[in-house]
Amino acid sequence: MKESLQLYQCSRDKFELREHLRTKRSKLSSSFVWLKSEQISYSLIKELSLKLKKSDRIALYSPIAGEVDTRLIDFEIRKLNKSVYYPKIIGERMYFVKTNSLDDLSLGHFGIREPAGEKYISISNLDIFIIPAIAIGLDGSRLGFGKGFYDKELEDVPRRKMFSAIFDFQLVDKEFREEHDIKVDKVFTEKRVITIN
Repeated sequence: MKESLQLYQCSRDKFELREHLRTKRSKLSSSFVWLKSEQISYSLIKELSLKLKKSDRIALYSPIAGEVDTRLIDFEIRKLNKSVYYPKIIGERMYFVKTNSLDDLSLGHFGIREPAGEKYISISNLDIFIIPAIAIGLDGSRLGFGKGFYDKELEDVPRRKMFSAIFDFQLVDKEFREEHDIKVDKVFTEKRVITIN
């Protein structure tokens, strides 16, 4: 009974935290989002430069509702002649599909831009994952939109392959991790880079 009560409390806390941060993020001005996204993108590219050179296939995401804008990351990765993959929802699953440019993306599920094709790659063949988050805990735990797509599809991916780009206010010290929540290796904000121990 005590364990189920703790799980309920954790779920409720996650819901409240998610709603609070989504609301805060939705009020960000477009100029703030672009300026801070630029800082975060350059920081990420610089910090991961060695890893990117050794990698061929990078998974990225298309931002919505005040998320860090990833267009600059996409541009810099393509300059290195790397393949860029974006998530696509098919049924109840999320797959990663190769794109030749951002023009390959069109409006899909949940109002997120997705690749048009359905030729997806095996998760195990991707080298780096740059994933979105509503919040990241100081232990690397990721709080997503609550649908569980990333948690389900990336549960077997080593943490050393996963990174997140968020605004600094989305980095929280709350305990919200549940067993199924994935963790990232590094977090990039406009103020700092945190490597999770």
